[in-house]
Amino acid sequence: RRAFEKYEEIKAQEKIYPELTEHVFSEKFEQNCCNILAYNQPLKQRSNKKGYIIKYATVVSVCLIVTFLTVFMTMFALNIKSLLSIGWPSIILDETKAVTLETNDNTEITTSEVPNTAIPVESEDNFVIENGCLIKYLGERTTVTIPDEVTSINCDAFDGTSVEEIILPKNYDESLLNSLSMLSSIRKFNVTNSYEYLTIDGVLYTANMEELVKYPTGKLDESFTVPEGVIEISDSAFRGNIYIKNIVMNEELEIIRNNAFEGCSSLESVEMFNNLRYICMYAFAESGLREITLPDSITGVYGFAFYKCKKLESVTFSQRMDRLYQNVFEGCVLLKTVDIPDSVETIDTRCFSGCMALEEVLLSDSLTYLGSYVFEYCYGLKSIVLPNSLTRMQGETFSNCRNLESVTISYRTSRIDSDCFEGCNSLFLIKYSGTEAQWNIFVEQNSLNFSSLVKVEFETQYLN
Repeated sequence: RRAFEKYEEIKAQEKIYPELTEHVFSEKFEQNCCNILAYNQPLKQRSNKKGYIIKYATVVSVCLIVTFLTVFMTMFALNIKSLLSIGWPSIILDETKAVTLETNDNTEITTSEVPNTAIPVESEDNFVIENGCLIKYLGERTTVTIPDEVTSINCDAFDGTSVEEIILPKNYDESLLNSLSMLSSIRKFNVTNSYEYLTIDGVLYTANMEELVKYPTGKLDESFTVPEGVIEISDSAFRGNIYIKNIVMNEELEIIRNNAFEGCSSLESVEMFNNLRYICMYAFAESGLREITLPDSITGVYGFAFYKCKKLESVTFSQRMDRLYQNVFEGCVLLKTVDIPDSVETIDTRCFSGCMALEEVLLSDSLTYLGSYVFEYCYGLKSIVLPNSLTRMQGETFSNCRNLESVTISYRTSRIDSDCFEGCNSLFLIKYSGTEAQWNIFVEQNSLNFSSLVKVEFETQYLN
């Protein structure tokens, strides 16, 4: 202070130090001030130097703060620009109150989950898990969240417990989905944090609703209508459910996958529409169906599709099928009549094997091939007319049809195996639509060996 008071005095004179007016903070100014105050005042000199240092530090601090703010604002501006480039996020709440962030151009940024109710965390001690397989649940809850490390579930994991609903883990694969069909006590499925699946009324679907993935094995409903939009029923979707009685498909459904309704022992009727194209292997095996009408849109009914449907009495075939695959109706013990449409050219191995009540079979006029054991153990069959179009019959086609009495064979049939009628102990008449000479050649070429009790009638009126 004293220095600047002196400086003001000197400035007023402007004769001794005129240069001080332009160099207030110069080193010369500091030296001059120190010279002025150098009359035995060391303490005041040190004070002046300290004041200068404080001013200098203040200037440096301000510069650093300005620099920091500049860098921060630059980074912030860049982030704002990147956000604007992808669009502002919007929050969507789905039915399970899962929060999804989507941008204006449908780019996903992040997601989080807000469950309907707080689900208590299960103690790890409640699960017995070995190599990713949930062996046993030891808890007492009715709703259980499956741990993330589980990749499959043992069929009796929840037997003897109160569990009715399971919440699937965030990440799971086909092996876990397959094991769900074996959980007979589970009545409801649920999912969390999943973009691939959703649940409606406890039934699991793909997120786009095009595939019905799993129907709970323990669900008690007796009737079910496939929702609109579903075009496929997945492998083992209803497998093992013993409560469902009636199924109504939607008009968009195209395919029923393997084992879809296998073991649905109470299932009595299925209404299908004219868009269904394929029924895959074991689709209705061992179900309780009593009758089935296959719409004309169906082109393929694959192996074992109605295997051991022991209550099935009537089947109406599609007029567009060209082949009946192996074992399709094997073990349908109450099936009495079969009218094969003229579109069918091939009937594969054991297609009607074990249909013990089968009394009447009308074969297709376009049929060219009969596989082995097709009508094996059809005890109710008394007569059969093989069409003129048939050219090949594999081994034991009618084996053990113990009540078969009469067979009509066309002279156009060129090849049948010698044991096609093995065990047909009641067979006494063969009607051959050809001459005796043709019959003799036919028998010799195929090494046929009929009992001496079998009578052969030559019906030449059928020659054309």
